[in-house]
Amino acid sequence: MLFKILIVDDDEDIRELLESIAGAYFKDQNTAEFFQVSNGLEALNSCFQQQYDLIFCDIKMPQMDGLSFLQSLRKSQSMNTDTFVILVSGFMGSVEAKNDQGLEHTYLLEKPFSANSIGMAMNIWMALRLKDTKSISA
Repeated sequence: MLFKILIVDDDEDIRELLESIAGAYFKDQNTAEFFQVSNGLEALNSCFQQQYDLIFCDIKMPQMDGLSFLQSLRKSQSMNTDTFVILVSGFMGSVEAKNDQGLEHTYLLEKPFSANSIGMAMNIWMALRLKDTKSISA
């Protein structure tokens, strides 16, 4: 199976780092395809054109921040309304204060992050995927 993963961050170095660490999670390089955009507006547009299995999204970005993107995504008619999102931020207080902002199917990952913390977030995502797959086939 080829997983399609969208990485949303205004910092190109962070996007590349996330892709590198997440790519290492998939030991077989042919199991993941990565897409990168630099803000929430680009991400929202992309979500109407492509089905993703996982989205990494920074919170503080120009044009449309991560929380606004997430709210719009959850209310949209896109293919990714229920796609699992790993929100990445150094400002977790602002996220936790907005806990009613459509954070279902979402994991909060605090900066600075490590390869282990990203791996943990991806393990949670994968466990939920397996659970959902078993529920559908039952």
